[in-house]
Amino acid sequence: MATFTAGEIMSTPCVTVHEDTSLEDTAREMIARDVGSVIVVDGEGLVSGIMTETDFGAERVPLPFSTQTPDAAAGA
Repeated sequence: MATFTAGEIMSTPCVTVHEDTSLEDTAREMIARDVGSVIVVDGEGLVSGIMTETDFGAERVPLPFSTQTPDAAAGA
């Protein structure tokens, strides 16, 4: 079985957004770049976290990866 490293299969360049980027703009950037996550950086360009499609789940933030409203997602 072949062994791969993260560096061999990672996407480049990294897609980043600043901490103060709106959720809508973050989602639009992810869609435009066809990626499932972005690296979040602070004002100095240092990594402060990651946002993924999962972070936009209907229970948390229904925008725009989910077409469900929070009530619909809860089964109401």
